[in-house]
Amino acid sequence: MTSPSNIYPIKAKLIAEAEIQVEILQISHTGMLVDSLNTPLAVGKIYQIHFEFPMIEENAEASVLILRTYAEMNPSGAARKTRHMNELVYKKPPRSFNELLIKFLATASHRQKT
Repeated sequence: MTSPSNIYPIKAKLIAEAEIQVEILQISHTGMLVDSLNTPLAVGKIYQIHFEFPMIEENAEASVLILRTYAEMNPSGAARKTRHMNELVYKKPPRSFNELLIKFLATASHRQKT
């Protein structure tokens, strides 16, 4: 099992016309914050996201809408010059996804309190 201190980032993939590797940095009841690494995403675009919830070890899939995007330049000489942060909201997620989401958030909250 994963401890609360290292839940994130969660490896995931966004699928539309192509597959984009992303890292989920935070998950909430309404959406998530993802780093799309070197790939900029377009506001308003809808993707299918696929990932595994840590701690409960369940695969998840849902439609997400890109609500906002942010680009952060790395001033150092590192190879990765820009970080692309994206706010995603769930778009009519299936009941099974909502049940897994609630289970994950409850488990994560409980572990942080203990």
